[in-house]
Amino acid sequence: HAEWRATLTAVANLWTTGIDIDWDRIHTTGQPRPVAEDMTLPTYAFQRKRFYIAPGGKTTNQQDIPNQDDSRQTPSTMHQPTVENTTVSRIPNIVTSIEEVFENTSGFELGDFDSDTTFFEMGLDSLVLTQTATALEREFGVEVTFRQLLEQTCSVNQLAGWLDQQLPAEKYLPTATVCKETSATPQDAFQNPAQPPVDFQTNANATAPVSSPSATTVPNAIASPTQVEATVAQSTVPPQPLPSAGTVGASDATNLAQLQLQAQLQLMQQQMNWLSGGQLPAESGSPVLSATPNNAVQSTQQTVAATNVEAFPNNPGEPVTPQQSASLTQAPADPQPPELKFETSDTSNSGVEGSDVELAPQGKRFKTVKLNDGALDAEQQMVLDEMIRINDATLAKSKSYAQAHREYLADPRTVSGFRPNLKEMTHPIVVDRSQGVHLWDLDGNQYIDFTCGFGSNLLGHAHPITIEAVTRQVQQDYSIGPQSPLAGEVAKLFCELTDSERMAFSNTGSEAVLGCTRLARNYTGRDLIVMFNGDYHGILDEVIARGSKKLKSFPAATGIPKEHVENTLILDYGSDESLEIIAQNIDRLAAVLVEPVQSRRPELQPREFLQKLSKITENEPTALIFDEVITGLRIGLGGAQEHFGVKADLASYGKIVGGGMPIGVVAGKAKYLDGLDGGFWNFGDDSRPEAGMTYFAGTFVRHPITLAASKAILEHLKAGGQPMYDRLNELADYLGQQLNNVFQQLNAPLRLEHFGSLFKIQFEQELVYSEVFFSGLRRRGMHIWDHRPCLLTLAHRAEHIDAFAQAAFDTIIECQRYGFMPGNGYQDAAVDLDSPRPPQVRAQAGTDDNGKPGWFVPDAS
Repeated sequence: HAEWRATLTAVANLWTTGIDIDWDRIHTTGQPRPVAEDMTLPTYAFQRKRFYIAPGGKTTNQQDIPNQDDSRQTPSTMHQPTVENTTVSRIPNIVTSIEEVFENTSGFELGDFDSDTTFFEMGLDSLVLTQTATALEREFGVEVTFRQLLEQTCSVNQLAGWLDQQLPAEKYLPTATVCKETSATPQDAFQNPAQPPVDFQTNANATAPVSSPSATTVPNAIASPTQVEATVAQSTVPPQPLPSAGTVGASDATNLAQLQLQAQLQLMQQQMNWLSGGQLPAESGSPVLSATPNNAVQSTQQTVAATNVEAFPNNPGEPVTPQQSASLTQAPADPQPPELKFETSDTSNSGVEGSDVELAPQGKRFKTVKLNDGALDAEQQMVLDEMIRINDATLAKSKSYAQAHREYLADPRTVSGFRPNLKEMTHPIVVDRSQGVHLWDLDGNQYIDFTCGFGSNLLGHAHPITIEAVTRQVQQDYSIGPQSPLAGEVAKLFCELTDSERMAFSNTGSEAVLGCTRLARNYTGRDLIVMFNGDYHGILDEVIARGSKKLKSFPAATGIPKEHVENTLILDYGSDESLEIIAQNIDRLAAVLVEPVQSRRPELQPREFLQKLSKITENEPTALIFDEVITGLRIGLGGAQEHFGVKADLASYGKIVGGGMPIGVVAGKAKYLDGLDGGFWNFGDDSRPEAGMTYFAGTFVRHPITLAASKAILEHLKAGGQPMYDRLNELADYLGQQLNNVFQQLNAPLRLEHFGSLFKIQFEQELVYSEVFFSGLRRRGMHIWDHRPCLLTLAHRAEHIDAFAQAAFDTIIECQRYGFMPGNGYQDAAVDLDSPRPPQVRAQAGTDDNGKPGWFVPDAS
């Protein structure tokens, strides 16, 4: 037995690495060959494809043949169903309501997953679960928390089972009468013959007719919403509801009982045929609604059943009224905006250019791999405890700071990555000094910074030119209210460097995005704005949204009303299908808002897509908006627009423009910017502001200290020109080579992707304890946030890149050695014996039996 198990384990390892296995040869050892056909299952949770096992051929053995005498039952012993009211599980109704809450709240369709799949494995993040927990509480009247969805009732089935125990007994009950199988006499069978199906047109009180034995239908009272919608969409006559218990007359009850009796007899006959060696009839007659990728919005008649969810009662146990049934087949009476045109000639190219996997929520792309389902073995727990001990020793003041101020300071970053068994390590590093690329925390630890003010410090921390400019301005004037002479100087310099016609200031990049969208709507008189999956546009209600297959937008966080995202249309970034949708609806769009290179996916650089998009909008009022808060002045003076050869109508800027101070900029064509002040006019003539204006203002807009820092950095960038950017981008290429060499050498499921000096470490597999990797980097002196974009500055040098590569090398060895990361590259990796720091947790310096020095890891005991 042990040898056979070892053989199967070896075969499994070969198969998971991509080796084709001859399964017929595996099963020549006397072990039975499975009857079912082999197939390749998906390796990650986000591949929306169902896999069905084909039934094997039926083998007939002598013992399988029923005894003919036993198979001949007398009429007196035949089982016949009789109608009886029986308690039926309400869990299916609860499951349906749970799925509706998820879809109506966040746009996620849980029907794409198995009901036992955890919400974590579905790719639902903390924002979605927090948002949905609130909606579930409203729907069911039971307190549901985000933590509960993540740790306790973490799948649809678990949640439904828990709600079943919490809800009052009368809630969500099915209203259908069920049949119970009892013994019947021949006289019973002849005295209560099954009636033929009742025609809709001859009996207005009957339910849907029972199909022939080769078809399967479900009475409306117990049908799932999808089945009801399918029936309504395909039928020319609205189905009639089942009468409620209080209104059923004698004839109605008789007809209902007869219909259900006939259905049960047909089902029993099919079961008997199958048990006797026959085949089950193929399902037919029931229309099937399939969810195709990026569902096209079709005609009103085809889609009204799928979208008019208000036609169904709130309580799944209530019958559908005739008025509700009729409303499903009729267009709404109230005037509605025209539907989006959504007719694509080819849906095969619906994914992202260059993408080999489907996008999970918020643009994440990975296969799900859970090591031990999060459970740690004894050695792993020992290592984790040691990591916590080291953290407490080296970051004692940062941890104490977080605890001392938690009562008063509400800071989302202090709980980033929180999980119970990593609780003691969940706090930010508190820094009190910075210079160039280096940071020093409260405990005196030094770091090389690769966060760099989230992109706001292109020159590095505390650069002399910004220090001098800010100090001078503080001493001279920083009054709020009067116009600063720096405002016009900075505006002219900015327009010169970025090739913009006009510009306006704001306080943040988020405000700049708001200014762009407001100006686009002001100019076009339209409301609808297109955005893309995976984009990040700041903290405004309208842009914190996610799309769905039905092209409906949903808030992506709690506290955002649905009405605030109704005028957004979210499409896949980089797909030809998205271009077709935009072109077909261009006369309805105020703007198309793009993050040209998404900070979470810097590898996605769809040049051709952006150029085609520009062609669609260039002769239309619709504004093409580039969100260049990160890319602006980073890849070059002209930003992403210059890099991709596309000139946007409007663009939002921030970060680098402020030289480390808070700032936002709205820039672009004058015809849009004129909406802020009416446009250009002269003194001494009859000219006047002509353009229609909207509202945009702020107390600290054009703050003199910020303007001083902005002028200093813009002048520095102008003097350095493109050669300065070339050196920075070459350093970024060197970073990519060094880090990816480390990842490949150690066979780690990581890769570094970058767009110029913007980069991100991407995980090819989702690791349960990825926090251990980032914690290891910080322990080795690299300042980097978990799963966040990183950046280089003009202050970085090759030696800083080499230090990063060495820290990554040592961290991966540690993670692989203790099973926190897959891969066996650590086994052959050479360790730097001269390093003053242990290469991994629990490593101790010593000598072997031959006196050779090295680092040694004690056995777990």
